[in-house]
Amino acid sequence: MDIGWKTRLEQLLKERGLDMKAVSKGAGLGETYVRDILKRDREPGIDRLQAIAAYLSVPFSWLVSPSFVPIVGFVRAGADEVAYENGQGPFDMAPSPPNATESTVAVVVRGGSMAGRADDGDVVYFDRRERAPTEDMIGRLCVIGLLDGRVVIKKLLRTDGAWVLHSTTADPIVVDAVAWAAPVAWIKPR
Repeated sequence: MDIGWKTRLEQLLKERGLDMKAVSKGAGLGETYVRDILKRDREPGIDRLQAIAAYLSVPFSWLVSPSFVPIVGFVRAGADEVAYENGQGPFDMAPSPPNATESTVAVVVRGGSMAGRADDGDVVYFDRRERAPTEDMIGRLCVIGLLDGRVVIKKLLRTDGAWVLHSTTADPIVVDAVAWAAPVAWIKPR
């Protein structure tokens, strides 16, 4: 089960000035139930989450809907790549992909040089990090920050000491160094 429900439930209790014990009792559960699921990682049952949602007068679907990650900008899959850091995003939110972490973010693809892998309009998820590429990234589709500030989505390759950023329909970009790289974790088609 997605853990985003914990954050939503905690925020709702805070907004309404309710304590966990009162909500537990009000939902007809043991007085420590809400504390146990929020603070002690006890896995809740669907029926119990439904009881909590009913007591709080919120739709069950709102409580358990997928959490969201920020769309931090656009990334070009073509010749005129743009850096999402330069005055972009966050623009919107996108539903979290499976296995999202606290550092997971998304970008929207613009362009067609990665056709068949990351198409124009697709939402690409990755864990935001500012680390140099590692050997395990070679041969993988990555979001890559270049030293000149551009951010691209390419297949990361290495040859003769240079980084080769491979496209499916355009000439590769060859650079001596990259600022950072992050493997693509998930792609949501447009």
